[in-house]
Amino acid sequence: MKPPRGVPFEQDPERASSTGDPAFQAVLAETFEKYAAAIYRFAFRRLGNRESAQDVTAQVFLKAARALDPSFSEEARRAWLFRVARTAIVDHWRSYGELPAVPLEWYAEEPLRAMESDSKAMARVERILARLNPMQRRVLELRFLEGRSLIETAQELGTTEGNVKVLQHRALRRAAELDAGEE
Repeated sequence: MKPPRGVPFEQDPERASSTGDPAFQAVLAETFEKYAAAIYRFAFRRLGNRESAQDVTAQVFLKAARALDPSFSEEARRAWLFRVARTAIVDHWRSYGELPAVPLEWYAEEPLRAMESDSKAMARVERILARLNPMQRRVLELRFLEGRSLIETAQELGTTEGNVKVLQHRALRRAAELDAGEE
């Protein structure tokens, strides 16, 4: 007899003993091999941080080691893993809510200092843009300085959206290299 939903795994002697079962270990290993990379990518896309995504992935498979039901179908197992990952991601973001609130006034700069830093930043952007090839420079100007969409940029340049994405990616990578060289 299975415990009612919500009863911790450790309180279910039938499933608790299955963790030492070689068949359960095989299912767990197969599940890890199949889904670890996908869970990591899922977490990374939502968190944007490699270490946090690794932590979430570890949490998911620790939970799987304790509570994965080996009788799940492949689809149910995958859905369960991603549901656990979503919960771990939400818990990760909730942990930031425990940080003390910082008043917005702390971020306010004196207007003169703000204008100085803005003019320095614009000069830096202009120097970097000047060193890009004309097509890369134009893509970045349209996308980021003018705020145009992919479709609008593609129409302006007479190319496809996919090509704009490639040009943008290469331009950003080159701009980052130039910026790193400038520092």
